[in-house]
Amino acid sequence: MKRIPALVILGLVGLLSVPSEAAQPTEGALRSSFGPLFSNIAIRTEHGQRVLEYCPDNTCERFVAPASSSQQALADFAFLYLYKVSGYFYLAEFKKAAPAHAKSLVSQNSQRCPQPEELNAVACLLRFLQRENHIRVSFTREDEGQVSVVPVNLEEELRRASAK
Repeated sequence: MKRIPALVILGLVGLLSVPSEAAQPTEGALRSSFGPLFSNIAIRTEHGQRVLEYCPDNTCERFVAPASSSQQALADFAFLYLYKVSGYFYLAEFKKAAPAHAKSLVSQNSQRCPQPEELNAVACLLRFLQRENHIRVSFTREDEGQVSVVPVNLEEELRRASAK
């Protein structure tokens, strides 16, 4: 009789400890979803915020969210932004490899963003992820030791991307 309560308690402790580890994907797993960009993606915590950067040269697309936000949501946002919005010419190989993962992300969120056209669905999902996770986008450039940070307006960038 004494064994049953002890086993129940051990089972509950085990169940309570698993979700926090399982809910947070590793940095390597998040970076691997970017395929050919893997080596140019940095994910870190900086000043109490989650930061994901794509830096192919002395410039970066920088995505920042509060530490309380989902790291997966930040990575999904960055992936979709780089796939459909970013103007980097370095992204040509990535954009050829990205459609399957992008389609999967759009499909997983089809109830939130039921648009039939891919660009509209991606735009809707970017807006949703930005709003729900308080994601900020900026463009950074390092030149002669000085770093300049220019905030990016998502709506303006989406209009520019749809005009292509």
